[in-house]
Amino acid sequence: ALLMGLEYVFEAAVNPLLKEYFSFVMHDELRPTLEGIEGIEQINLDVYQDILCERFSNTLVADTLMRISHDTSNKFSIQGCPAVSDGLALGLPMKGMAFMVACWAHFIQKCGRAGVVMKDGQSGALEAAMAGHDINALLDMEPVFHELMFAEGWRAEVVGYYDMIKFEGIRQALRKFNASNM
Repeated sequence: ALLMGLEYVFEAAVNPLLKEYFSFVMHDELRPTLEGIEGIEQINLDVYQDILCERFSNTLVADTLMRISHDTSNKFSIQGCPAVSDGLALGLPMKGMAFMVACWAHFIQKCGRAGVVMKDGQSGALEAAMAGHDINALLDMEPVFHELMFAEGWRAEVVGYYDMIKFEGIRQALRKFNASNM
């Protein structure tokens, strides 16, 4: 969303391209990883997903995308990495999460070019990894990606999406991603 020039969470939540992407990731990638959690069957996940989308679409909650981007390396390490690993173990390709990491890599580069200091405990290492425009240097960061460093198929997806965004731009890449996952 930041790569698209958006500033607020609600702008991202109502953007048709992003809304379609987020719906796919939540429903087709993250939801299946929750099925083994005891008691999850007592939660109506369709209603919960709708509540999340409604909350993030609320213009009165003027939360910025830049603020929620703080400490992404830690968030991905603790939450994203296990979700991707669980999804891969279920046989899911986790393409949406691969697309997200590719976007994050471009965001890191954009901050570096603009002289914007990211609020992230790993900011120096992240910027150094992406300084050479090699997504593999980022994916080799064990404190962030843990065992995903060795998930060759998923890693290839990240690299492919990184290149697609680089050569076609974020909007066209997102259109292609959404079209291929309908």
